[in-house]
Amino acid sequence: TLSVRNGVSRTFSRVELEKFPNHAPLTIVFKTALDAFCEDGPMIVFPALKLTLRKPYRDLTDFNDQTFGRWIICSGAPDSRDVTIQPLDPGSDGKPGYCVRNYTYSESSVGPILQRVFDDLDEGETYRFSVKVRRYSVQYKTPKLSLRKDSVEKTAVLELVSLNWQTLSFTFVAGSAPVLLDLCSHEASGMGNDWYM
Repeated sequence: TLSVRNGVSRTFSRVELEKFPNHAPLTIVFKTALDAFCEDGPMIVFPALKLTLRKPYRDLTDFNDQTFGRWIICSGAPDSRDVTIQPLDPGSDGKPGYCVRNYTYSESSVGPILQRVFDDLDEGETYRFSVKVRRYSVQYKTPKLSLRKDSVEKTAVLELVSLNWQTLSFTFVAGSAPVLLDLCSHEASGMGNDWYM
């Protein structure tokens, strides 16, 4: 007589699960032979377990492909020279790392700089929006930045006074509607007010 004291389990390969799309319906049926030496003998079939595959959500834009991805340049950067993609520090592979540079040629840099609509978030789930920024030089006006969701400020205004990288970040719970996220400038001047993201 076989006694199973701690339950019966079976592992699944993560590699195999990654082949399925997010939100794929999965039905898991577990069955076992009563006689381990007789594959054609009587089987016990356990109740089916119905699941929905939920993959971790991560959407990183690092600009290393030298594009803005799905982000669009907005009213806080009205001059076509305001926002560019520039090489900065080499990555661990020795290749140049890229970032956004806001050079503020214009004198009207207040408002959203980069903005994007997210329409693939799960209602009721918590997400984090974060951006790394640093000042370009320590001359003249300091950049003042915040993050917004649906045009509402979600972080305090961060004044970039040094050349150190800093992170702006907030969390939110997604609803049923698409979410509009942006990085917003609170300094209009074209004298100084230059920064990297």
